[in-house]
Amino acid sequence: MSEGEVARRYAVAHGVPDSVIMVERVGHTSAESVQAASSLMKKAGLQTALLVSDTYHMLRLELLARRAGIRSYRSPAPASPIDRDRAIHRRYVLRESLLLPAEAVRGGH
Repeated sequence: MSEGEVARRYAVAHGVPDSVIMVERVGHTSAESVQAASSLMKKAGLQTALLVSDTYHMLRLELLARRAGIRSYRSPAPASPIDRDRAIHRRYVLRESLLLPAEAVRGGH
């Protein structure tokens, strides 16, 4: 299941009407999801997006969005299960501390 479909289900379960949601269904990584979302947005004439993710992931997500031509605004998810568990949070922060520089060096798509 794509990240976009997971997010769509969450949004619908929390009161967002399905009719106002655009969803990409191919991305299984953040980079894939952002690229697919960018394609959907371009077809619809959209340039701006609100990025919602865990706090540790926001900087890399913003970098991916910028490279995909998306003007983004960040909204870290409050009370993320990962943020609530210090050990898990440290592991994800370490992972991002390796992935962010790698993504920055890798450059655009």
